[in-house]
Amino acid sequence: MAAAERYLRDENARTLATQIELSEIPAPPFQEEARGSRVAELFADAGLVHVSTDRVGNVVAHAALG
Repeated sequence: MAAAERYLRDENARTLATQIELSEIPAPPFQEEARGSRVAELFADAGLVHVSTDRVGNVVAHAALG
């Protein structure tokens, strides 16, 4: 638990910066493609695989197994 708390504390500034970056991308209702594209990039950068966007714009990814 202590390690998890330390990790969250250490990553807080980066997490906040990412949240700000994403919220600054214009994404009016039903026009969220630019924000979704950036989320997909972040998922891929984090090592998630099979990153895709469904027909309504939801970004989905899976953790690599093994």
